[in-house]
Amino acid sequence: MGSLEGEFYIGAGGCVLYRHPSDKRQWRHVNRNIEGFHRSAEAFNRYCEEVVKVSGEAAQRRVVDWLRTELSQIEPPLAVGESFWKLILEQAEMGLL
Repeated sequence: MGSLEGEFYIGAGGCVLYRHPSDKRQWRHVNRNIEGFHRSAEAFNRYCEEVVKVSGEAAQRRVVDWLRTELSQIEPPLAVGESFWKLILEQAEMGLL
């Protein structure tokens, strides 16, 4: 089994927050509500399934662009503050995910 990388939880007002064991900051911009979180997680899971099927940098960028579009439609604007999904997109763009 893998190790725990962090935890998502519901904060005040119903927003979804994230806490990593090595960093006690709370990512307040994970999602505004649980429905948005579920949709974002589904988009990320689909990204993970699709990115391993493609070869070449251009094809991988198209899948990352798809993820960016999906996440932006779920909860715009994506680039506000230190968002969990913004970090995920940055890692995907660098080929880390």
